[in-house]
Amino acid sequence: MPGDRNRKLPRKEHRYVLAMFFVWLMFFLSLSPTVLLCTAATVHTRVERNHFIGNLPLIGKVYQAADKWYSDYVSPVEELRVLAPFPPSWQGHWYNFDSNYVAFESWYGDN
Repeated sequence: MPGDRNRKLPRKEHRYVLAMFFVWLMFFLSLSPTVLLCTAATVHTRVERNHFIGNLPLIGKVYQAADKWYSDYVSPVEELRVLAPFPPSWQGHWYNFDSNYVAFESWYGDN
């Protein structure tokens, strides 16, 4: 039939755009825990992060309330023993890997 060749197929671009929007949204939401962790490395960056997120229009008040609740009810972590220092130098002969590895492992495990 000659009319079948001129018939247009239904457009599917809107489905593609919606699917890609969902994919990118999930990608950026999955990065948010990493961003929050990296911005809490020092006290200064933690204060700046809390100030920035606290001023966002949709989630600012909720974040401030959750942060206040967390600081009121959760006590900070306290170390009960002295942490192992980084090994200053190689101890013993060149083949003493076991004792030097133990010193490195205890430092690495504490940090």
